[in-house]
Amino acid sequence: MRRATVRRRFLLRQLSHRDLKSARGAFCGGAETAGCAQRVGEFGRRRHTARYAMQTVRLAQSVWSAWQAMHMMRGDMAGELIDAQVHLGRAGESDLGVTADEMVSAMHENSVTAALITGRTQIDRDNAYMLEAAANHPSEFGVIGVVDAASPDLDHEMGELKRHGSLLGLRMSVITEQDRAKWRVGAFNRLFASATRHTLPICVWLPTLRLSELVPLVKAHPDLQFVLDHLGLPQPTRIVRADNPPMRRLADVVRLAQYPNVAIKITGAPTLSQGLYPFIDLWPALHRIISAYGLQRTMWGSDWTRVKSCTYAEGIDYIRLSNELSPGDKEWLFSRTVRRIFRWPSTDKTRGSLRESDDHARS
Repeated sequence: MRRATVRRRFLLRQLSHRDLKSARGAFCGGAETAGCAQRVGEFGRRRHTARYAMQTVRLAQSVWSAWQAMHMMRGDMAGELIDAQVHLGRAGESDLGVTADEMVSAMHENSVTAALITGRTQIDRDNAYMLEAAANHPSEFGVIGVVDAASPDLDHEMGELKRHGSLLGLRMSVITEQDRAKWRVGAFNRLFASATRHTLPICVWLPTLRLSELVPLVKAHPDLQFVLDHLGLPQPTRIVRADNPPMRRLADVVRLAQYPNVAIKITGAPTLSQGLYPFIDLWPALHRIISAYGLQRTMWGSDWTRVKSCTYAEGIDYIRLSNELSPGDKEWLFSRTVRRIFRWPSTDKTRGSLRESDDHARS
């Protein structure tokens, strides 16, 4: 008998009855495969050899892939799927390399109904391309724009932007040391005041600040909807490093949930995983966030055009194909919350796919 076959049979004999049941269920559309994959990998590590670890990981990935294929064929995910954050650029003019038409194609391939094109505050000072993309694809795109907080005509500029029906909110970030210095002298206060007057939700990413520094503004503008980007945590970019460990500030994120005008995006989460797809190690943190904010203030987004650690499908399916949340929970996470928070009505094209049941949604 070939040595590889002997090893494979040995590994299978070491799996628990529960793991084998989960694996068998995967080929019938079962939902315990993620746990099975994790336990198989853990067994390989206990063998203390890279060879056994690699073989067990491959076995786990094979089982997981089979489950994915079965679910996709059965079409178990009903309703809308809205990506709460993507960055786009014109062909040949952006480092992202993804145009609006290319994004629409990727969305259709992955059953994504719509997406929020989000401006990058350090780069995208011009909202023209985002608004143009939304005008060309009105059922697929909404826009989270950017403005210059130092502009003397800030209030007027914000009003003009809001005239575009596709503009659903604004984004600001504190990324560099210069940004942090401006924040601490109140340079962004006018931005929040103007967003309140224009009833525009504002997405914030504050990797170089303590989240407690946002609290005075949250209290000062109780009618303004704040949305924490990227789980409220630093994520790796060209100019930002993730914390070590990546979830070090999670307690600060959870504390902000006490303020009802703060919501949160689970965007770019795979960049914080210490493992490969399906990123099982993320779930303890995701459950803490969902428990604190409730599903009616929590939304998913891929940030796929920035994230390089997974494909677009993987950035969706680590949640879509997981049994960590109920179908009702996923409906809030994937569509209902983003529609509610950004006051984004569904179009005739998407309205028919919405289910009216709020079962399983956590308040």
